[in-house]
Amino acid sequence: MANNFANDSNCKALWNMEEASGSRADSKGGNTLTDNNTVTQDIVNFKQGLASADFEATNSESLSRTDANLDAGFPLKSDDTNKVFRMFMGKV
Repeated sequence: MANNFANDSNCKALWNMEEASGSRADSKGGNTLTDNNTVTQDIVNFKQGLASADFEATNSESLSRTDANLDAGFPLKSDDTNKVFRMFMGKV
């Protein structure tokens, strides 16, 4: 069963990582991540949704979003005073 953060006002972004490649959509806000060096999809080792992102360190793969493009109120945005950040990830 997937986690549901739809009514959680503390949740500012949610990435399910179900895309096979390209940008990763934020299903909670507008913080879609940019794919750097073609992060692929893993349809075997995942804990929520249909897949997960498969990062290869040898190819310097990453997902990113510039500070200027983060939604207002995002905890790590440079002009936000709330610097509390929690990340939840499934364990394989």
